[in-house]
Amino acid sequence: MTGGRGRLGRLLVEDLRAAGPEVVSLGRSRHDADHPDDVVVDLRDSDAVADITRRSAPEVIVHLASVLRGGELAADNRLIDSAVAGAAREARTRRIVHISSGAVYGTSATEARREDSALEGDGPYAKSKIAGEELFRTLADDRPETAVMTLRVFNVAGPAFPDSLVHKLMHATSAEPVTVVAPDRFVRDYIHQSDVLAVLRAAVGAEHAGHRVLNVGAGAAISTRMLLAGLQIDDARVVEKDGGPSFNWADISLLLETLGVVPGQGPTRDWESATRAD
Repeated sequence: MTGGRGRLGRLLVEDLRAAGPEVVSLGRSRHDADHPDDVVVDLRDSDAVADITRRSAPEVIVHLASVLRGGELAADNRLIDSAVAGAAREARTRRIVHISSGAVYGTSATEARREDSALEGDGPYAKSKIAGEELFRTLADDRPETAVMTLRVFNVAGPAFPDSLVHKLMHATSAEPVTVVAPDRFVRDYIHQSDVLAVLRAAVGAEHAGHRVLNVGAGAAISTRMLLAGLQIDDARVVEKDGGPSFNWADISLLLETLGVVPGQGPTRDWESATRAD
């Protein structure tokens, strides 16, 4: 697994190790790298990644690692994706779970995004994810024995994600209010961290052929205004600003059909817990 010491990666590594499988976790940070199978490596170094992958001989590669911001974002993500794809090719890995983002769709469409919808994301991060998807699609096309499942994850919330708007709003105060832009026209698809974990767990165990793409969201269009009401956030804890419309939410029909994971609706106040209440 790459990115095993990131926010989502930590959850999945802990979950899988508790269930029994050996998990070799690759990451750049030495922080909390105290398990024998936590490997510190520069994921941009294709030779180093290939060497570790060859020695590990993984049944499945879960590729979570990604640079989210910074001036070298595009170049770094290109190097990381290329290193992982190259290592998988050399090691003849049978299955890859590749984490992408709902950001690839952009924010202009006013209907739920399907997996065959146009990829209109135009920011550096979205473009890097689109390029990464194409790289792993090519790998699956070139090697029929390698199955790739790309998961386009939408807005994750929960206690492990303090940067999410959901978390920020629940911790807002009148002394430190949260600024929200165009709350009636800013629409997102929020999914709890435990539901994303359930999807990843199912994807790791899924047998399929070729390249599959699945949206990972709750399948609900939630405006910030709806979010404020659902979380019971009073006016004193937010500052509203004008802004243009921005829409991004998922059609999750293929997720339900393929992996059978049914995400919960929300968000609600219980999303502060690591396990979403049913």
